Amino acid sequence: MSLNKLGKDELKIVAEELNLTVPEGAKIAGLKNLIVNSDVYKNDKELVQSAIDYALAEIKNKRLDSEIKLEFERIKLAQLQKQLELANIQKNLPQNSDIRNPSVLKLPTIIMLRLC
Repeated sequence: MSLNKLGKDELKIVAEELNLTVPEGAKIAGLKNLIVNSDVYKNDKELVQSAIDYALAEIKNKRLDSEIKLEFERIKLAQLQKQLELANIQKNLPQNSDIRNPSVLKLPTIIMLRLC
C-alpha cells in the first residue's frame, strides 16, 4: 500500500473514500499527510488499500471516458468536414447538373424492377 505513486487526484479520492475532510487547495504532500495521520490509515490497512484501488480505477475510467469523448468529437468533426466539402462541391456545380439535381439520378421504376 503505497501512496507515493499516487497523483493529486488519486490522493483526493482516497481521502474522500476514507471520509477525511480534504482542505481546499490541498497539495500532494498535504493529502499524503492527511491520509497517513488518519486513524483509518493506522487501524484499517485493508480499507485504505480498497480506497487506493478504487481511486486508481476511478481515474482510469475518467481518462478512458475522456478519450472516448475525444474520439467521438473527432469523428463528428470529420463528418462535418465531409458535409462541408460536399456542400462546396454542390455549390460550384452548374444548376442543371445531374449530380446537383438528385431527382435526375433516380432510376425509372421499370429499370429498377428489372434489376431486382
